[in-house]
Amino acid sequence: MLTPEIKEFIKKDAKKVYPNECCGLIIQKDSARYPVSCQNTSQTPEKSFIVDEKEVKKYNFNDIVGFY
Repeated sequence: MLTPEIKEFIKKDAKKVYPNECCGLIIQKDSARYPVSCQNTSQTPEKSFIVDEKEVKKYNFNDIVGFY
C-alpha cells in the first residue's frame, strides 16, 4: 500500500524530471516503507523507464517491495 507521503514523494519526483519518466524503489525496513528515487537509464526516458541496476543493488532484494 502506498501511503499519502509516498504518493506525494512520487509526484514531486515526477515534476522534477518531467518530461521524462521518473522511477524509483519502494523499500520496506521493519514496519516502515519509504521511497527512493532512482536514475532513469532508458534510451527513451520521455516514453519509458529503466531503473539503474547499480541503484537496485544498493538494497537487500527482500527489502524492495515495489518499483515506480
